[in-house]
Amino acid sequence: MESMRVKAPASSANLGAGFDCFGLALEDPYDIVDVSITPKGGKVIEISVEGYPIPLDPERNTGGYVALKMMKDFSLEDNIRIRIQKNIPPGSGLGSSAATASAVAYALNRLYDLKLSRDELVRYASLGEVVSAGTPHLDNVAPAIYGGFTIIAGTPPRIYPFQPDDRLGVVVILPRIGKASTYEARKILPSTIDLSSAYRNVGYGSLTVLGLILGRVDLLRDGMRDEGVERIRAHHGFAQLYDEVRMLAEKLGIGVALSGAGPAYIAIAYRDELGSIAESFRRLFEDRDIGCRIYITRMGRGVYEVG
Repeated sequence: MESMRVKAPASSANLGAGFDCFGLALEDPYDIVDVSITPKGGKVIEISVEGYPIPLDPERNTGGYVALKMMKDFSLEDNIRIRIQKNIPPGSGLGSSAATASAVAYALNRLYDLKLSRDELVRYASLGEVVSAGTPHLDNVAPAIYGGFTIIAGTPPRIYPFQPDDRLGVVVILPRIGKASTYEARKILPSTIDLSSAYRNVGYGSLTVLGLILGRVDLLRDGMRDEGVERIRAHHGFAQLYDEVRMLAEKLGIGVALSGAGPAYIAIAYRDELGSIAESFRRLFEDRDIGCRIYITRMGRGVYEVG
């Protein structure tokens, strides 16, 4: 039997105006996934999970679904066991499903020496998102594979990765409320937005990318905004205290955005200010009797093998 243990990062998509285009890998939280193969075991996929519960059926598990597709495409006929330590809360807006899918794609590529490029790994990992979101979108799996910050653009989509300025850090605010469904969060979105909102979003997205490259929190403060998705999701209950969060971010002079479909928020600031910023957001939610979990973290690397 051959096996591999990999670490797969949480990720934050959109960061304001970058709907389905922007993604950021986080150092914490993360999943640990063990993948093992027993040669000629009979085309069986077995899944076990510790931590947060997720489906064990390969057709409904994002990692299992990726394994099924890779087994078919590469004529793999072995018994594949997938053991998941699920530390990224499902339905949190932190790319939990993408982490599992990316980990399995990475491990199978290495175990079978398939020599897939990172772009090809993203494509396979994105197939797992069909299970959770109904469509193979790339915005979480791209940073989960590449690490750092990724931009997805073009038709067919291409991935443009870069490493943000190291002076920046991240605070993730995860309210303790009912979990959001990515599928439902996408269903409520409009098919079009007006021209004035579109051009403002182009400006916001540009400022966000520039702020990450230059390490300028003032640009992130002005850029991490959105006129097409966030407020609609907040209105439909996918985000708590949306206006209050934005007001607090303005007061603190930092960038903040709904992370993916929520309910988590992501704030980006200078690393030496993260502790006080985290405490400010904790008080905001707890003063309104909403508990929240806080992660103080950094931009992370993509999925990788661990001992």
